[in-house]
Amino acid sequence: MKMLILAALCVGLAMATGKADEQTGPAEASLTGQVVKPEAGNAHVFTDECECWIDVKTGKPVATMPLSGINISGKGQNVEGYDASGGVAMIDGSDPSRAFNAQTGQNFLRQPDDCWIDVKTGKPVATVPLSGINISGKGQNVEGYDASGGVAMIDSSDPTRASNAQTGQNFVRVPCPPPATTTPPPAPTPTPTPPPPVEHASSGLPARFDLGLGYSYMHADDEVVQDLNGFTVSGFYNVNPWFALGGEFSGLYGTENQGFSGSATSFSEKTSLDRYLYLFGPQVTWHPCEHSGVFGHVLVGGVHDEIEVNETETAGSIVTSSSTHSTADALALDVGAGFEVQVTRHFSVGPTFDYVPTHITSSSGNHWQNNWRAGVAGNFSF
Repeated sequence: MKMLILAALCVGLAMATGKADEQTGPAEASLTGQVVKPEAGNAHVFTDECECWIDVKTGKPVATMPLSGINISGKGQNVEGYDASGGVAMIDGSDPSRAFNAQTGQNFLRQPDDCWIDVKTGKPVATVPLSGINISGKGQNVEGYDASGGVAMIDSSDPTRASNAQTGQNFVRVPCPPPATTTPPPAPTPTPTPPPPVEHASSGLPARFDLGLGYSYMHADDEVVQDLNGFTVSGFYNVNPWFALGGEFSGLYGTENQGFSGSATSFSEKTSLDRYLYLFGPQVTWHPCEHSGVFGHVLVGGVHDEIEVNETETAGSIVTSSSTHSTADALALDVGAGFEVQVTRHFSVGPTFDYVPTHITSSSGNHWQNNWRAGVAGNFSF
């Protein structure tokens, strides 16, 4: 009797020990992306980093799929020698960037860098090289899945390696490279453009011709008539924004009265001077700001003087009058400058200042005469 009781206790203890071992054994394969451990020695430890696989022979990346139970050898050997207790991740027929594991209910999404994430958690999941088992197709020979392309199996001794017995491929797991960034093409180098022709401030259109008209005053140091008033007309063609060629014509007029009187007689003299200048040469213009310009010129030409002298002598009741008329032509120069301000689209106005020496032979032997001219002119541009 004692022997029977002892045998029963031993059997019960053995059964209890077996159940405890079964409950505390390795966990089945999991697709949570953390640790897949179907049995000791075949663990696939995942560290929350994106996983990519390369073909050992070619060294090139291969397509991947989320890790499934079918990729881990285990106890059951129930599907053609593979453990399918963890289900199979299948590619979505309409969108190859999505996959689904019907047994675990997980949905997966492939990122641009080939990293797979769990749609629910948004975290990366463990991956394996793509196998025929992951593609639904013709044969439907492995529990409804086409395994004609073989199954990639994780190496039990090194979870960073896998192989496909049917295709003979060997794989190595590597970190996924970062997504390629698109570098924008360099901006094209702008082609230098020649400076625009002369433009007047508000027009925005090139001005080729400048026509000026203004008032002039001249002081002639060496003439009897020293103060002359008149006009100046000028015309210049703009070769470029700062250089022009042209000329000007001036008409200046003045009168001087002189006289004396005594006890018996009186004498008066009226001298009139009409002076015409025609000058030609270059003109340079500088625009310090948008609506103004400073210009200077050196002109060469001639001068034409017409002089009329009227004398009147009165002696008592006798009046004697006489008149003389003379002309002179000579060389003339002009060194001048001016300033103009833009008023409207085609019109500017400003002062001018010139030194105008003339070379007229005189009885005194002084062949050069100093003349100073100032004025104001309006300039029309078109």
